[in-house]
Amino acid sequence: MKIKNKLNGCIVSIITPMKKNKNIDFYEFKKLLTKLLNKVDGFVICGTTGESTSINTKEKIKLAKISRNVVKNKPLIFGNSEIDTYKAIKLNLKLKKMGIDAILQNVPYYVCKNSKNILAHFKEINKHNIPIIIYNIPSRTGVDINLKTIIKVSKFKNIIAIKESSYNIIKILDIKYNTNLKCFSGDDVTSPISFFLGADGIISVTANIFPEIISKSFKEKKINKEIYNFNKILFIESNPCPKKYIIKKKKIIKNYTTRLPLVNINKKNKKKILKAYNNVKKKNI
Repeated sequence: MKIKNKLNGCIVSIITPMKKNKNIDFYEFKKLLTKLLNKVDGFVICGTTGESTSINTKEKIKLAKISRNVVKNKPLIFGNSEIDTYKAIKLNLKLKKMGIDAILQNVPYYVCKNSKNILAHFKEINKHNIPIIIYNIPSRTGVDINLKTIIKVSKFKNIIAIKESSYNIIKILDIKYNTNLKCFSGDDVTSPISFFLGADGIISVTANIFPEIISKSFKEKKINKEIYNFNKILFIESNPCPKKYIIKKKKIIKNYTTRLPLVNINKKNKKKILKAYNNVKKKNI
């Protein structure tokens, strides 16, 4: 698939800006896309960072339309966290019509505890001609897709890549040796190690804030100490709350509003996050 060849480097998992009344701020979303356009290698819309679980289908379709109008020549990926196989397929088909290049498809949580269920889920989704990136994040889903199952799923023609977000870093090496999938680090904290294990890129949260540094670090395979420390602090509270707070401080968005169950971060953690952010600026900008 053509899009598979374009999947490399730093792909940003973009936030979804919201107004104080919790409505999506589509104007600021477009502004953020435009600002990041020439600084990253691709975009994930409505991933975990984009608060996909609290955004309805109508809003997702509008975000997809805006994204496709802005992002013309870089991979445009859309997150799908549906655990009902046929609801997931229905959304994927709508997104395909909007011109989305690939779907970042969660390993189904809550209902799946063994490999045969996961395999059946992706086998059915694969029947519809849209490129799929598996999203494995056991810290959130409680389910870890094992290597044996990944190898089986990788043989489906529309499964093109995996975002590997488990803390088993060596798994990236196993995936690269045993499949033809593109493999992306999905964890900003451990991503520096993934550089040396053959990861094709990173799907990054921190690239919302420091896109040039994240892109450069991956391309040059260099570990940035300040970014490493910043990443650890960034996840002191639930994603994307700390990210939205910093992006607001940068005056790129007006609010760092999130939808429940996500709430604003406390004053103590604000100070820690801002201190780490300023340290990266001081040493790198």
